[in-house]
Amino acid sequence: RKRLSRARRRLHAFLRGKCGLVDSENPCRCRRRVRYAIEHGRVDPGNLLFARPPPGEAGSAAWRGMEEVEALRDEAAVLKTNPEFQAPEDFAGALGELLRGERYPVITADPDGA
Repeated sequence: RKRLSRARRRLHAFLRGKCGLVDSENPCRCRRRVRYAIEHGRVDPGNLLFARPPPGEAGSAAWRGMEEVEALRDEAAVLKTNPEFQAPEDFAGALGELLRGERYPVITADPDGA
């Protein structure tokens, strides 16, 4: 809940400085921005789904890495909510296994691509 609250506060602060609906002193730029987004394939008027990668990025290594990091964060959140969770006796071994495994290449990949 706190994360959502902070996100809302940041979004409102951003919009307060840009959007005419939030602050009438600001000009509305929606028409211009939406037209540009449609022309460049970021928005499909027939399918108004905005939470997707820009065209051509869905299969990129960066996008896959981001999805892996989100999956790791989700798994960590589940563990944090379980007060009965006990770390394995060999925590270092379990962590090493995770780091050597193939489940999350984003944490084992060479950042220089070599």
